[in-house]
Amino acid sequence: MAHAQPVYLRPDTLAEPLVDRWYAWPHLISPATAARNITQRHLKIMASYVEAPEIHAMAVRNPKLAGGPFMDYGRDRSAEVRMLMEETIRRRPDSIALSRALAELDGLLAERADGGPMAPLYDQVPEALKGLVELNYDRAGQPGFRLLEPLLYRTRSEDRAAQGLFLKRGGGTRPFIMSTPRLPEPDETMLHAPFDHTGVEMVFDMFQAAQPLGKLVEALQLDAAGAGRLRAFVTEDAPPKPPPRQARWRYFGHACVLLETPGCTILLDPAINACRAEGEGFDYADLPERIDYVLLTHNHQDHVLLETLLRLRPRLGCILVPRSGEGALADPSLRRMLLSLGFRHVVELDEFESVEADGATITATPFLGEHGDLAIRCKSTWHIRLGERRFLFASDCKNISPPLFRRVRDAVGTVDILFLGMECDGAPMSWIYGPLFTRPLSRAHDQTRRLAGCDAREGAELVEIFEPREVYVYAMGMEPWLNFIMATHYTPESNPILASQRLIEACRARGLQAERLYGAREARL
Repeated sequence: MAHAQPVYLRPDTLAEPLVDRWYAWPHLISPATAARNITQRHLKIMASYVEAPEIHAMAVRNPKLAGGPFMDYGRDRSAEVRMLMEETIRRRPDSIALSRALAELDGLLAERADGGPMAPLYDQVPEALKGLVELNYDRAGQPGFRLLEPLLYRTRSEDRAAQGLFLKRGGGTRPFIMSTPRLPEPDETMLHAPFDHTGVEMVFDMFQAAQPLGKLVEALQLDAAGAGRLRAFVTEDAPPKPPPRQARWRYFGHACVLLETPGCTILLDPAINACRAEGEGFDYADLPERIDYVLLTHNHQDHVLLETLLRLRPRLGCILVPRSGEGALADPSLRRMLLSLGFRHVVELDEFESVEADGATITATPFLGEHGDLAIRCKSTWHIRLGERRFLFASDCKNISPPLFRRVRDAVGTVDILFLGMECDGAPMSWIYGPLFTRPLSRAHDQTRRLAGCDAREGAELVEIFEPREVYVYAMGMEPWLNFIMATHYTPESNPILASQRLIEACRARGLQAERLYGAREARL
């Protein structure tokens, strides 16, 4: 195959975005959360593995420990993990200093902020945070600080240098992203470039538009060996033409739903299976040529799936995201993060703000729960009017305050179709947010303040409030191809399965159409 011959990327190519060899998710992109995850997650897990790889090997065979801090390799790779750990320490001094400074600042405020003026404390702010924070009190007199995120992104040169794409052909299982880095392989194809690099954009564009291989090799500055390895991922065969727009919705798995009319396409929480078996569900070929709006419900790794978002970047119009807490460590700006990755049109919406599209109105509506009672604003349910149909997407939202949702109904009206997340057990709060705590988190609080969605009673109350004709339970993490993101393993006796079944049966008893979605589903509008 000549370098001048226009080629496409093979549709079964997996392009895993990596940061420091770890699978990229939102908290590894935002500079402050990335710093805390490097020191409080990555380095700790790597040190544990180097000390006792056999403990990790036993733990990953125990289903009860799925999603835990255990590396999943088929053989002892402690020597390579030690090298990665040492390389991380060597290449990430600024991030390690930032993590340490965040902990020191919490300690400084706890010790010195006694209700008096904050001005004298600015000189004592740790060096790595000077000029990057505003010190403040809340109304109860508790001290805190606001991160100036735009300035943090201006200091993140080493973060960008740590980014890259790991290419592999689809198929097989992938280890859990939060516990297992992707170690180098003898024949691997690793593209070392930031996610907003021209060459990276070209990689994802080539899934749909042919380019000469030599142009891509030049953009990525690959040597002859790298160019040779890239040949395994390209083909002269054009992908199938995207399907014409129709009035329908399609479920792609987990929380990913496509709403489609001839005039407008809306994709929620994109998560697309690039490695599906023939005739099994939907994949990228089942998406329209242009996606007018992407809606993200909240800033967790299974709802902001960077692997899918980056692949879809060439065909996206506008991404709508919830407004963030504007400087809270645990609530980084999703808009700021996506802009840093090269997405060009990202709009934040606050509660009850709307966007008018061609025959559609998209409104951000309140979201409760799923975040361990932390003060996090970057979360939204979405009310969508599409023609005469009204949808409410409540992925992972927990109905802990029915009076609030009655007020939401009074504001936006009832709905025809309700999509409701019911992963009602939820992981402990520390599963995602543990590295961000700079003081010990009690086990009791960690276990009770869980990342959980609606149970059967709470779901039934939402159905009564919004009076839908159709109810679909989704966002359960049931699809096996998402295990590398979710580490979710259900049995027929699992509480979320039983709870969702009770809700479905209660809805059907009232004459409503109700089902739990899995794999793929399509319905005409």
